[in-house]
This record gives sequence, C-alpha cells and structure tokens, in this order.
Amino acid sequence: MDEIDANGQQHDSDSRLDLAGKGIEHNPPPQQTNPQEQPKQGSGKLQEAKIAMRDWLWAHYQSWKKEETHDKLNTLFTFAIATATIVYVIVASCQLGEMKRTTDLIRHQLASGIPAIVVPNISYEKPNQIQVSLTNSGKSVSKIATLELVVTRIDPSSNNPMGPSQLETYSRQQLLPEKPTSPTLIIIQGLDDSGLESIRKNRETIVIKGKNVFDNGFGDIVTVDNEEDTCWQLAANRSITDGKRIAVVGNLTTCRLARETIHSYQEEDKKSNDWQ
Repeated sequence: MDEIDANGQQHDSDSRLDLAGKGIEHNPPPQQTNPQEQPKQGSGKLQEAKIAMRDWLWAHYQSWKKEETHDKLNTLFTFAIATATIVYVIVASCQLGEMKRTTDLIRHQLASGIPAIVVPNISYEKPNQIQVSLTNSGKSVSKIATLELVVTRIDPSSNNPMGPSQLETYSRQQLLPEKPTSPTLIIIQGLDDSGLESIRKNRETIVIKGKNVFDNGFGDIVTVDNEEDTCWQLAANRSITDGKRIAVVGNLTTCRLARETIHSYQEEDKKSNDWQ
C-alpha cells in the first residue's frame, strides 16, 4: 500500500515495514535549505572561545589589580618610613650641631670674661657704593649687632643737605671674636658722574652718620653713636704729581678729619683754584 509523506513523496508501506523488521531505519531525504541561512561551521566554538578568553582576562585583571594595590601600599609605607627616618636624622643632626655650638660659645665666653666690642667697618667703593661690615674686637660672642646709617649729600660751603637723607640698616647675629662679618655693598642714591665731579672740586661731600647697637655677650645692650666712632665723610683728595695739581675723589674718613681737610681746600681755593 502506498503512502504519501509530508513532502509529497509516495512510499510503499510494506517496504517500510519490511526494512524496519530488518533493523534498518528509513530516513527521509534531507530538506533543501538556503545555504545563506545556514550558520557558519564552527561559529559556536569560536564564540565559546571568546567568552572563555574574556572570563580568563577579567579574572587575571582582578587579580592584578589586587596585587598592584598591595604593591603600591607597600611602596607608600616604605617611602613614608624612609622619609620619616631621613627627617629625624636631619633634625637630630641640626639640634646636636646647635647644642654643640651653643656649648662652645658659653664655654668661650665664661673662659674669657671680656665683653664683646663690635666695631663697624665702612669703606668707599667707586663709583657710588659703600661697603659695610662689623668686627667683634672683644673676647665674648655678641648675639646680635645692628648698624643704622644715615647717608646725606652735603654742600660743604653752607653745610646744608643737598637732598633727602638715605636710611640703611645692617644687622648680623652671633658675632664671633676677631671674625669680620660678611660685607654688604650699599649704593649711594643720587651720586652720579656730576656728583663725583662736585666732590672732586670740593663743592659736595657725603656724610654718613651711624648708630651702632650690639649685645656685649653678658646680656647688656651697648649703643655707640658718637661722632668719632660712627661718623664718616667722603671728600676730595688733592695731590701734586709731576708738577700737576690733581684732585680726585678720596676715601671715607672720620667726619672731624674730613671737615679739617675740606676747610684747608677752601682756603687754598681762595688763593688759586687750578686743580685738575
């Protein structure tokens, strides 16, 4: 008896039964499908491999993150400990050095018994500067010394200021005996070439008045502002070379000596003013 299957093909039912009895399975022919609709061979395995690789990378990334953070913490802790150690060593060294220095100063001071005597050193530096430093000529250490200066341009004929005064302060700490401090250069304001020519021709002079205040090493503050010790003056210096009368800008001297020199030049100029 013939049968028609789902695909419209006719089969003999007896033959099918016959085949089944012999243990042979009868399969219908495969259905015809569009090749474009079939999935590519092995695409499922590739997808599974991608997923497995992603999972493996993610697991190792998480592990690496934990290890990296741990390493960073170890590095930070090590750096912090090292920094603290270095800072402690530096601070301890500074404290030990300062304690040793203070002990030496006290020992030196007690052994001498002579107070500190701070003396200012001032010199003229061409063309328009003065150099200032301090020297402790005593035997004790002066904890601090301050020199206040008032610089004024003066007309020697009338002894009147030729402009506003210039105020300067020079201060140093821990002055050791017989060791001059580091010098400082101070510019004399307004002293240009014309001013230097006026000094050379005795028409102008620079007066520097100071006040020297220092610790004598035994807790006493000493102030020195007398004219003999803290007044300096810049005047001309005249000489005769090869028969020529030459006048130049001289060096700083005490105010008393400078006034005497300027007065003598003024008397000379009344007789003859041919200084070159």
